[in-house]
Amino acid sequence: MKIEKEESKSDREPRLAWLGFGLLALVAIWLFYGLAAYFLLPLVLAYSNSDSQKIGQFGDVFGALNALFSAFAFAVLIFTMFLQRRELALQREELEHTRSEIRGQKEQLQAQNLTMQRQVFEGSFFALLGAYQDIVRMLDVRKLDGTLIRQGRDCFEYFFSRSLRRDYSVIKEKGLSGIEASRAERVLKILDPASFRELIQARGGVDQSVIQAYVSFFLQHQSDVGHYFRTVYHIYRFIDESALSKEERRRFARIVRAQLSTYELLLFFYNGLSPYGYEKFWPLANKYEIFQNLDVDLLFDSSHLRYYDGALGREVE
Repeated sequence: MKIEKEESKSDREPRLAWLGFGLLALVAIWLFYGLAAYFLLPLVLAYSNSDSQKIGQFGDVFGALNALFSAFAFAVLIFTMFLQRRELALQREELEHTRSEIRGQKEQLQAQNLTMQRQVFEGSFFALLGAYQDIVRMLDVRKLDGTLIRQGRDCFEYFFSRSLRRDYSVIKEKGLSGIEASRAERVLKILDPASFRELIQARGGVDQSVIQAYVSFFLQHQSDVGHYFRTVYHIYRFIDESALSKEERRRFARIVRAQLSTYELLLFFYNGLSPYGYEKFWPLANKYEIFQNLDVDLLFDSSHLRYYDGALGREVE
């Protein structure tokens, strides 16, 4: 930009010099003829026959010169207007260059801002993912005497197969009377008639045994899995509320999905149908196709697939 300005200035200087030279020449000619008139008029009057004739002849000479000077002055005016027009054009060009530079700087700042936002997002995302992995690693299942039964990711198979599936089978066959009385009472308290009907209707007529079984399971293992479910939910929520593009959000959601084991996906599948996940987690599960890699053969019933519209990433028959 600075170089262009210097070049424009160097182009203007010769034109201004020529204009100044022309004006000086015009003034010099006027002075010359003024002095000539002052000194020659007495001589003309002395050698002419009549005063009027003498003055008329002398005036005719200067009349022709006046026409010449008028034409020259008009030419100078046109040239001056041309220079002004050129100056305005150069100013507009310089203004456009300035605007282009400002636009470029703005775009560069926006790109830098997006890069910084992405770096901040990635730092927080992988920190959350690390927290999730720590929670999984610290999970364990023990007997009443403290004997270790399962540890880490193996706990999810135990939670699903030995606890949730068992409760579902019993409740499906005998109702809540088939489980521990105190737990059945807590299940009924959580699923009061009004909210229970609302929940079933919201999910298109979900098998009530599924909901009751999951609430029973969660009451037994809340201290083990409560923090786990909240952490995974907040990771997906963090992705969903980010300023990333739609494709980038989906890419990070796939990274999380790749961390989830078979039995984790199964637990989340039924969590989304329960009071603990149907309002917040279920919409995210559908939006980001969380159950695309779900082993549907391990579901309690294949008809349960219909409860999720798009979470499997494929059409459900």
